[in-house]
Amino acid sequence: MPSGDHAAKIMPLPVRFEYVHEPLDRPSETIPLLGGRELIDQLKARVRHSTGGAFLVTGFRGVGKTTLVRRSLRELSDDLRGQETVISAVVTVARAMSTNDLLFAVVRRLFEDLEDRGILAALPPSVREAITVSYLRTSLSVRRSTSEASERGLSLDLGLSGMPGQPGATASAKRSTTRASELSYLTYSETDVEYDILRIVRLLTEPPPTVKRRWRRRRRPGGVPRMRLVVVLDEIDKLTDDEGVATIERIVRELKNLFSTRGIHFVFIAGPELHEVAARDAERGNSVYESVFAWQIYVPCLWDASRDLMTCLLRPEHAFAPQLTGHLDFKARGVPRRLFQELNAFVRWTDAGPCLVVEKDDVPRVEFYAGISDILRRFQAGPDDQAALPLRRDEDRWRLSVHYVVDWVMRSGGRPFSIEDIERALIADAGLHPMLGVTLPAIVRLVNHLNDEGVVERIRSDEPLRTRIAAAAPPDVYRLAPTVRSKLSGFARDVEQERGAGVQPPLVQLPDEAAQAAIAIVAERYALMDLIGRGGIGSVYRGRDLRTNADVAIKLLDMAIDMDERTRHRFDREGALARRVHHPDIVRTLDVITTDRGQGIVMELIEGRELAEVVRPDGMPVTQALTVMARILSALEYLNGMGIARIDLKPQNVMMTERGPVIIDLGLARQADLASTRLTITGVNVGTPLYMAPEQFTGNVVGIRSDIYAAGLILVEMLTGRPAKAGGTVMEVAFNTLQRPIDTTDLRVSAELRAAIDKAVNIAPDQRFARPADMLRALTRTPEGRDLPLPTSLPADLTSSVRTPTVSRTWAVPEAPPPPNSAR
Repeated sequence: MPSGDHAAKIMPLPVRFEYVHEPLDRPSETIPLLGGRELIDQLKARVRHSTGGAFLVTGFRGVGKTTLVRRSLRELSDDLRGQETVISAVVTVARAMSTNDLLFAVVRRLFEDLEDRGILAALPPSVREAITVSYLRTSLSVRRSTSEASERGLSLDLGLSGMPGQPGATASAKRSTTRASELSYLTYSETDVEYDILRIVRLLTEPPPTVKRRWRRRRRPGGVPRMRLVVVLDEIDKLTDDEGVATIERIVRELKNLFSTRGIHFVFIAGPELHEVAARDAERGNSVYESVFAWQIYVPCLWDASRDLMTCLLRPEHAFAPQLTGHLDFKARGVPRRLFQELNAFVRWTDAGPCLVVEKDDVPRVEFYAGISDILRRFQAGPDDQAALPLRRDEDRWRLSVHYVVDWVMRSGGRPFSIEDIERALIADAGLHPMLGVTLPAIVRLVNHLNDEGVVERIRSDEPLRTRIAAAAPPDVYRLAPTVRSKLSGFARDVEQERGAGVQPPLVQLPDEAAQAAIAIVAERYALMDLIGRGGIGSVYRGRDLRTNADVAIKLLDMAIDMDERTRHRFDREGALARRVHHPDIVRTLDVITTDRGQGIVMELIEGRELAEVVRPDGMPVTQALTVMARILSALEYLNGMGIARIDLKPQNVMMTERGPVIIDLGLARQADLASTRLTITGVNVGTPLYMAPEQFTGNVVGIRSDIYAAGLILVEMLTGRPAKAGGTVMEVAFNTLQRPIDTTDLRVSAELRAAIDKAVNIAPDQRFARPADMLRALTRTPEGRDLPLPTSLPADLTSSVRTPTVSRTWAVPEAPPPPNSAR
């Protein structure tokens, strides 16, 4: 329970305390052996009282498998000191490798251990040479050659130089043997290296016969101790993909004879998956695993390790010790590696020595997770079909799966979830799901327990959230309780480690009343608050960014829109481009998101009225219309400079705000809507028919001139109060657009302004203005536009060629259309 006292907690540690960053393969003055004593003794006995064999040591990652094996071999070496020498070669098998690579590594590790410990130099020359040559052959192949030469001679002594006598004869003979070792890059086959390993084992473990009295018992040369060889194949639990599993199966199958040879032990350190594979294989009969592994042990999770460690390190009278123990218990989840990582984070070195320090701001986090640990302890102690599991492996699977589900729930943010959502998440996690021991009924009981404890809340079936749940979903839908969500948001904001991998939880909490009113949380960041409007391709919501606490507009495309992979990539690319747009008259695109409902766009929330609503039935004054158009053309010129065009420009996409007209839609949604009912004509580009250029209907190349055409239509509509095109159906609009020029004869404007509009809405694209800036320049040269206030965001070439602009920064947005004004 929370203490209410959030002052910093300082707990002295033993003076000789040291961080633990590596496997504890030897006794520590301050850190106790947290578990596995029985297994250590068993492994020592197996190696000591046998002449060889392969052992399989399995367990979940981080539980201390490597520590157990190293500690066993170190203790065995100490126990046998003066009698035998334990030679251990550790080979890391963390990646897929060939059988040859593994054999080479074994030879090299054996040689290096013998050399490092000074044993190699004490071996008989023949043994030393054999081991050295094998070692060299793992890098270079060596050719050894032996040659013999003989020479015979006969000389006659005729006695010519001395006294006469009988002639004599002298015979001579000479024999020589030459041995040479030649380095060469010859093939060192798998069979050769396996034979060399067996030969090394025999040379090191079987004493050679003495030269004399061969009938006597063989004895080892003086100074050379008996040896016990152990090869440790570590980190096999990293090989979890298909290639890795195939590697292990191939190695076990092809080196079966080596692993079962006399004189050497092989210890495989693997994950629980290999234990399961071996067990299933054994059930089928004729199992290669069963014939290779003479003994299998499982290293269990240490669920009491946090309590044991804290009991050893802290004085029992410290009041905050239980809370910190509970926190470590939840975070470590039975894995010593995680336990020491969490513990080290609280260690500080002060003038008084090492201490565990929980800072004032971190006390609530520690108390929160201690409370979650208590909640899980009560659940696991309750009546359940998983409560009394016969095997430690099954218990670990069950308890780890409970932690996995709780983690998933706490990462859910505020979005609703069902039991099926959790089950799908378990299945989707391919690296963990096969070893989980949780069933669907157990998930239901766990979530109900979390509901009873106030961690989650059940959502009523008549809430709006229910519309987001598939028809086949279970009747109950849950979400994190607001208080829990608020705490987790604060932890994620203040503590880097609290942010899940690849997922950043909300960093600014919603007020409780706002959280309750939220329709949903999407992309684990945005709260949907109110539905602003619906369109043919999706819905627009007023939302809240949970990281910045800013109001945003969120457009969610309908799930019915089927976006293939290419279209989705196009949508993402255009979204990334839109996020680089920074112009005062264009809505800012803040994010492009993927939700369980499909694609979405997060934009700046613009308050105001659509241009279509502001235009009076008989139009607006010319000066006001030109002022609005100047801002629109300024925005189009900016987009043209970024290579953005075809933005589906229309009065409904221009919002009249206090800062002026703002284009609120760049058409990204339209570009993605390949199945829109507005685009039933094959080959037609995206857009709204009443404002589409002729080339968009014919499927010809479109670009910025198409947007200039739409701008001309909007200007006509602002001046007349009605759309420039006529037609009731898409086909009628398309026909009129292609065959009938826009009629501007009724416009009560100057000839210069009419000519500028006619050029903008010309049927032929090459007859229109080439750039929005060109159209704006033409408007400023008309009688109506000579005093037009130009936007400050115009390109320098335009403003310098016209005049120094005056800027109108304040816009009065009428609540309702003003009475008709005949003076234009």
